[in-house]
Amino acid sequence: MIAYNKEWLRLLYARGQYTDAYAEGYLSAEQYKTLYNGTGTGLYTPNIFIRIGMGLLTVVITVFGIALLGLLSGFDFDSIAGFLIFYALLCYGALELIVNTKRHYNSGVDNVLLFFTMILFVSGVRSGFNAHSAAGDLLASGLSVMYCSYLAYRFADAMAAAFAVLSGVVFVLFLLHLFLPTAALFPAAMLLCWAIYTWCTRLLAAASRPVYDFVLRGIALTALVLLYLSGNVYTVDVFSNELIGDAPLVTAGNTLTRAFYWAWTLAVPAVYILAGVRRKNIVLIRTGVIFLAVAVITFRAYHSLLSAEVAMILGGSLLLLTSTVLIRLLRQPQKGFTFAETPKAPAELNVEDLLTEKIITRATQ
Repeated sequence: MIAYNKEWLRLLYARGQYTDAYAEGYLSAEQYKTLYNGTGTGLYTPNIFIRIGMGLLTVVITVFGIALLGLLSGFDFDSIAGFLIFYALLCYGALELIVNTKRHYNSGVDNVLLFFTMILFVSGVRSGFNAHSAAGDLLASGLSVMYCSYLAYRFADAMAAAFAVLSGVVFVLFLLHLFLPTAALFPAAMLLCWAIYTWCTRLLAAASRPVYDFVLRGIALTALVLLYLSGNVYTVDVFSNELIGDAPLVTAGNTLTRAFYWAWTLAVPAVYILAGVRRKNIVLIRTGVIFLAVAVITFRAYHSLLSAEVAMILGGSLLLLTSTVLIRLLRQPQKGFTFAETPKAPAELNVEDLLTEKIITRATQ
């Protein structure tokens, strides 16, 4: 069951939509004020500066708490895994307490506690099993999937959902490795990530899900990232060698294997960018640009054609030239693209969907 009041989360989502609609001129000042004041909640969500301060304070308290427990026990642990899992559960208990009693939602405190309980739990279960043990790898990744999925559902958190997807893909790889050779694992991971991304995008397009909207977006973005990394030469070599224990798949592979993964590493970022331009999807475009840089770094890690200084100068000059040309071209709209800030479409804002009878009734009371 979700930790927050679902109606409050819907009202928070509605507030954000009203703010966007007002900023773009779809609501008058009087309508905006009436609707905004009518969507109050009991959740505590401070401004960004207070969030950062409270988050940093929570980090300090959590780290010092780990150190204090270690000092009290003389750092004499029967099992470091047990200690990590124990402290992860303490963080989870503190998270439940702060959410249920103080109604914190994205206050910085709950975000940090959620992060620590995930990291400590995953580290604990991973260190609790022997490395390169098939059963240990499956149990560790499986427990991580279940715990992170529970946190994502319980707290409607995109970060926990991203960890769950990552752990889930790793779990599937370890499971398939029991039956398939290493060479077949990464194409399977590509298909899995593509299926997850397609499923999330269809759910997001089908209907408005304000409670888990960011969770679905986090899953889709994580799947998009893992889709590229499943074929990146460096990650494939590291995963096959360090985690599975086999020889580096690409480096030790045949010509066809090397050609496939190098083509994937260098071509997929361009596909992301082109698909983003065609669909006018800024997430695809930005992800493709980032992975374009990753592809260049990966290529340099294996083949050094120029010195680092010359490569950075040429790369920076190319990016600067490209940016300048695009900015000048798009000052006047070109085929639906423009450099100027444009208002969001009413359909994207879903204002009509948000003006439900219940919210209007609350707003006019």
